[in-house]
Amino acid sequence: MRTSLLLPLFIATLATSASAQVDRPPALTELGEPFFQQAVETQPNAWTDAELAAAPPIDRAAIQSQRRTLLYYTEHADGLWVRGRTYKARISESGFTYIPFLGSKAPRNYPASFRLASASVEGRALDLTAQAEVRREGDRMILDRGPVDVLYDMALESVEQSFALDATGLSTDLMLDLDFTTDLAVKTLGGGFAFEGPMGGIHYSAAVVFDGAGRSANVPATLVDGRIRLTVPAEFLAIANGPILVDPVFATYAIDQYDGDQENVDAAYSIVNDAFTYVYEDYFSGADADVYSTTIDSSGAFLSARYVDSSAESVEDPHIATLASANAQLIVAVRHHPSTGFHDVVGRILYQPAGGLSAELTIAAGNADADPGAPDVGGQFAAAGTQFCVVWHNFYTSSQEADPLVAMVDTSGVISTISSLEITFDRSETSVEISESTGDPATVNRWNIVYRSEDLASGDQSLRATQLLPTGFLLFFAVDLEASPLGSGTFGEYDVSDALNLGGLDPTYLVNYDRYGSTESDGQIMVCRGDSRINTVDLAILEHGVPQFDKAQCRFSTTSTQFVLTHYEKDPQFGPYYVFSTALDLTLGGLLAISERRVVLGQTGGSYAGSVGVASRFSGGMTSSKFIGTAWAELNLSTGNFDVQGATYNASLPTATAPQYCYGNPNSTGDRGFLTLYGDSSATTQKTLQASALPLNASAYFLTSQTMASIPNPGGSQGILCIGGSIGRYSNLAGSTGSTGTILLGIDPTMLSQPGGPVIGAPGETWNFQLWHRDSANGVPTSNFTNAVALLLN
Repeated sequence: MRTSLLLPLFIATLATSASAQVDRPPALTELGEPFFQQAVETQPNAWTDAELAAAPPIDRAAIQSQRRTLLYYTEHADGLWVRGRTYKARISESGFTYIPFLGSKAPRNYPASFRLASASVEGRALDLTAQAEVRREGDRMILDRGPVDVLYDMALESVEQSFALDATGLSTDLMLDLDFTTDLAVKTLGGGFAFEGPMGGIHYSAAVVFDGAGRSANVPATLVDGRIRLTVPAEFLAIANGPILVDPVFATYAIDQYDGDQENVDAAYSIVNDAFTYVYEDYFSGADADVYSTTIDSSGAFLSARYVDSSAESVEDPHIATLASANAQLIVAVRHHPSTGFHDVVGRILYQPAGGLSAELTIAAGNADADPGAPDVGGQFAAAGTQFCVVWHNFYTSSQEADPLVAMVDTSGVISTISSLEITFDRSETSVEISESTGDPATVNRWNIVYRSEDLASGDQSLRATQLLPTGFLLFFAVDLEASPLGSGTFGEYDVSDALNLGGLDPTYLVNYDRYGSTESDGQIMVCRGDSRINTVDLAILEHGVPQFDKAQCRFSTTSTQFVLTHYEKDPQFGPYYVFSTALDLTLGGLLAISERRVVLGQTGGSYAGSVGVASRFSGGMTSSKFIGTAWAELNLSTGNFDVQGATYNASLPTATAPQYCYGNPNSTGDRGFLTLYGDSSATTQKTLQASALPLNASAYFLTSQTMASIPNPGGSQGILCIGGSIGRYSNLAGSTGSTGTILLGIDPTMLSQPGGPVIGAPGETWNFQLWHRDSANGVPTSNFTNAVALLLN
């Protein structure tokens, strides 16, 4: 039973519920009224869709190679972290930590920390400061300890450690003692040391001393009382000219290869630099995921990159959204604290076009009572938009309950009061998803939010939805869109689109889901308006695909007139996962029509890791564009690691006006013939029928009727006739499918074919169309049909 904050029953329950002892954020209890705003202005220098369509293919290899040629510096509360190709390192006032990259399959990190403990000469210790003053000069880090500067020169595959001091006039040995802490085994190696672990380790090279005149000498390195001792000989110091520099080098050696796994991609578009920014996990080891981000303009040119997190703690599940008015993007993720097992929802603001990052924001902190997880973020492209919307769930340890939470974050990093979307007892409401943006601010201006709700007593589940205004007010209290009683499956891999205001209808949004453990095929799509589900369609049936194929991680993006669904799909018997995009148009009656079907963006090499990241230029403020950026993590068969790949998709075909229906049989291509009707719904303007996925060079003609049917194998055909009653044939306009397996026909609704001659279609009538074509089965001539479309004339 669900209860409201405003009911006395809730208050009575509050007194006895175990979870009432936990401080739960208050629920949003006020509703707001829709309002509308102006969108940001389109950038005049942005690529047009026509220019992008004519541009050369994106050079993926060139983009990926950029990442391996850069050093990345990221500020954290515990110091400055540096990520090289074969290591990460932390520099702070307390010292230096080097962590070798031993491959993402390494079970954990193997750090080694170093700190100058003492420097002594002529029997006396130099007066080192207790804490270092840290400063950065390019790729050189300086830890000023008073009389001694400890320098670290960062390179892609090594770090050179140096000790600089004025040794003029010294006549005895100079001894530098370093404390170190590591789980790696230490042994001497060639005048230096090897720090060894099960999968590799660190080489700490023999040191050399230089003076101001360029003279040099070897510096013996020994282990003394658990410290590294570097001894600069007195003979060198006696003739040294000016300051001296002592410099051993850190370098990683790995038994396994250096490549790592990249997983769980998300994407957002920024209008100020006409660019897509992709964020994803970059695994340093099995217990340490970093978050990496790269920005690529719409034509595929690399612009910038950075590590959002490169610390020694694991930060996972990154998501990104754009606030176009401020040229800012918020990246949120979950930070895992291994010492406590708790999690934080954290974020950083990425400022475009410069690519700088804010300090890390702690949006929600975990503790023994409540642990946050699974964050998502929504943006907006209103000219007056000032805030991002962050959603996540809080898990309450004592009761096993969970609440869906929300907070607003502005571009200066100010976080609003955290609120619950609703508070319920004896339920777990988790995995909150929010739309990419508030949609067109002039006609929609709201975020769509969905989450999974489970009754802890019965095990029954539902998918719930609500809408949130940019002011932080709800448009309606959360409602169930779809229920799943115990035993009928578990909701997973769901997503929610931006809403579109089309044809004078209330803003419409889509929600897709898989129901694990059920006989239902993957990829169910709900068409929703406000707090109501209008209908549900099966993606495999709508696409005229194969329900038995595994569809995974369906994700939505939008243009000004279309929904675009991108997903993985695999024949369970063989082959890799492919990445498909399908463009969906909304028709009269809230039905969906496909204008472009199953466009192959790439394939994964056998497996994938995490969801497909998608972002449209529309959702970032380029309202006239139909280009969409996508990225995914695919298995690299040569290395065994997951690498991020990407593609752009142009949803450029005209609007499809008639929803597809009727599930037919495969033709000789192995695919099922697919029919689309382009044009508007007017009873007086010409439309275009296009049939595709057909045998090559086959004779074909179109049929029409006002009656739907499902007649298998009519006249010995291999297909299914989807229309009945009085059937008109466009046999006088028969044609060939040609070398592309495609055929088109212009349709005039004032001259619709019927057995007695052409008739005039009237507003309110529904006319159904289908294609018949010749085919062969095992070399025997036969025929087949496409699916059908139903055009409601207006």
